[in-house]
Amino acid sequence: MKCPQCSHVQGFNRVGRTCAKCGYNYVLSPKESPYIADRRLIRAASRAGRDGRPFTVNQLVAEIARSKRFFLGWTRHRRNSRFAATQESIRYFHRYRGIPGLLDELSLDRSAPTAWTEPDLHDYGAERVLVVDDPIVVDLLVGYGVHVDAKALIVSRDGYPRVATELVQRLLRERTDVPVYVLHASDVDADAFIANTRAMLQASATTPVTDLGLAPDCATRISSLRWARRLKRVPVDALSFGALGGRLPRAITDGTRLDATADSSDGGIGWWLVLDDYG
Repeated sequence: MKCPQCSHVQGFNRVGRTCAKCGYNYVLSPKESPYIADRRLIRAASRAGRDGRPFTVNQLVAEIARSKRFFLGWTRHRRNSRFAATQESIRYFHRYRGIPGLLDELSLDRSAPTAWTEPDLHDYGAERVLVVDDPIVVDLLVGYGVHVDAKALIVSRDGYPRVATELVQRLLRERTDVPVYVLHASDVDADAFIANTRAMLQASATTPVTDLGLAPDCATRISSLRWARRLKRVPVDALSFGALGGRLPRAITDGTRLDATADSSDGGIGWWLVLDDYG
């Protein structure tokens, strides 16, 4: 095992949790489930946070799972169990040592006066609305600038951020033709999600609401999600920056599914092979 601090090679069991050369204190043991070491997690975080972009715990799990010599398991139970264990290891490491760029708590409500003011809304001219199922995905997409690229207000299904949700409600009262899009994990009932979205946003019956995914079989449609096959739930932020920062704004403006197959909407090579940078 290589020390992430000085690259000194040593046996973990022989020397314990401290590097014999530089004194680095290890947090994770490669001998314990889910069998990842500090160095692997740090390198995965570096890829996920390339160019200073933010990332979530699920994106970091995806980055680790796509790497060589890491296997979630053959059975559905094994894959879900190791997925959860990897999430917990990342959170444990972050609490102990910190992972720069990792989104670990919601921040937009705290920064509402500057991040979601009306001048900002008019600056990028919100023309559509995106509702996601996880509040942390709102922070992630705003960090990617999706709200500007797609000219969309982005909120979660539970009304986060509060100021943005109030702006959306007012916008839909004034213009019932503003399109609303929903994006959710693969195990979410799309029809129920759309119905709940209408109620939360106080949208009229004539307001168009379009489902962008994810479908239950999204992991078989998107090559960079192969590692997530047999997972009970594939979250939106299991997708990489290439998909969420590159493809999603186009899906919102075109009204096409984020997990559409190549021959159903784009024609030609799948978008995930072009835009998804696997990180």
